[in-house]
Amino acid sequence: MISAAEARKKTVEKNRDLIDRQMTMIEVKINEAVSKGQSSCCIDHPLHKEVIRQLTDMGYLVISGGRYNDIEYSIKW
Repeated sequence: MISAAEARKKTVEKNRDLIDRQMTMIEVKINEAVSKGQSSCCIDHPLHKEVIRQLTDMGYLVISGGRYNDIEYSIKW
């Protein structure tokens, strides 16, 4: 069995990887929307809370919504 310290380290690494992947995906979506002259884009799956914090720190407005158990985020600039 792994130690608690190893488990925490693996969790931190996994979350960091997830955050990096989500930020890269959002950057692509934003660039696509900007190239179309739009001022927002939608993300149709859950985002890590750190991703939302980073986006708001950069000046984006992040609004969550959705139907039933689905979640969607609107990112506006």
